[in-house]
Amino acid sequence: MKKIILLFGIVLCGCGACSENKKNNKPTFNPTTQETVVTNKISNISKTVSPINGNIALSVIVQNNLPSESAELLKSKIINIITHNGIASQGVNPQIIVAPTLTEINYDITSTLPQKHKINYSATIYIGNILTGEIFNSINKTLIGVGDSKELATINAISSISTNDTDITNLISGTEQKIINYYNTNGELLLNEAVGYINNHKYEEALAILNSIPNECQELYRKSSKMRFDAIEKYMENNSDIMLNDFKATLGTERDNIGGFSEKAMAIYRNIPSDSKAKKEADKIYSEYIKSLNPEAKLKHEQDMREWDSTMKQLDRQYELDMYKTEMSTKVAIEGQTTLLEKYKKDVNYEKMSWLGKLFYFGKE
Repeated sequence: MKKIILLFGIVLCGCGACSENKKNNKPTFNPTTQETVVTNKISNISKTVSPINGNIALSVIVQNNLPSESAELLKSKIINIITHNGIASQGVNPQIIVAPTLTEINYDITSTLPQKHKINYSATIYIGNILTGEIFNSINKTLIGVGDSKELATINAISSISTNDTDITNLISGTEQKIINYYNTNGELLLNEAVGYINNHKYEEALAILNSIPNECQELYRKSSKMRFDAIEKYMENNSDIMLNDFKATLGTERDNIGGFSEKAMAIYRNIPSDSKAKKEADKIYSEYIKSLNPEAKLKHEQDMREWDSTMKQLDRQYELDMYKTEMSTKVAIEGQTTLLEKYKKDVNYEKMSWLGKLFYFGKE
């Protein structure tokens, strides 16, 4: 199984049917009466960042019409399935989603003493494109729970999902090639979209798109990697105050060395734009820090700094800077993912949304 990165949120499940379109071999949506009801506008969608290892990126968006405790448990269950296969973290373009739904198909209260509540759910998990409604893959599962109340019965139904759930694991792995094909087909459009965001100084959105391109799409990934570093450099130039805060946080943190020399802090310090207000403040902070050192620590710090500036340390310096850029790129991309979700909420006319978009509608009721 190739590696896959996911962004997971609280998941709800509901009955769904997908049929193959003979013309284009793409699954299409044939909602039942129950599903048509579910596609009503639903607000209060929640999400969390929790990916599985690899490079194919999916945003998992969820409906919040379960009681909060049940929703949190279901969220935890799905994340545990993912972590069981290995975890990484990355912000992604939320266009390609894992879209689980839950539909109550039967609910009974027993006549026994004490009374018990029994509930059956039809759980369907889709992987598809929220903007077009195209479904790459889907599965359906039945969840059954019994408890002293309806909510406890729901909790027990969700608890029946195993961390080793092969259906969900196979769903993800079985969708991989279809997602790779999607990126190969639409890659240039995505790169152009990212360029548009960069030109408008919307680096968060650009990085969310660029970070979502899997390395299996070799040529596209190569192009996106270069654009990703260019975008984060421009972001750093335009957000020197963030670099200043990171410099403050890392300066002198390596106390195991006399003088607290931090290579990361120096990498950040040397790359704060020289004409920025942040650079002037960083110079002042660094000067005050040097003055605060005792003579032995100051001498050691100066020696470390000379070594840091030496030709022999060039690769180390570049490594620290690249690591910092990668760390910042990931954080910024996660911010961009949130921004893009908000964009999908506000920019899309409800009546023109895909059925999948309506199923996980983000706007007001």
